[in-house]
Amino acid sequence: KEDIKVDINKGVLTISGERKLKEEIKEEDYYKVETSFGKFQRQFTLPENVDVENISAFSNDGVLEVVVPKLEKAVEKKTIEVK
Repeated sequence: KEDIKVDINKGVLTISGERKLKEEIKEEDYYKVETSFGKFQRQFTLPENVDVENISAFSNDGVLEVVVPKLEKAVEKKTIEVK
């Protein structure tokens, strides 16, 4: 989780980071790598009804979970009393 960065800029959620080389086993003159490694970045355009102030991210056992809550829908219909 120290190598992951989550940013929001102008309605775009960006997740970036770096996977480090792990679980390598030297067999003669080559390495066997169980997982991919290197820098990565993914971007997601957020819809307009997202509550940007309450977005949260959690990392547990190597799995990143980003929670993007929606704003309560604004009342679009309103009845006006005639006086």
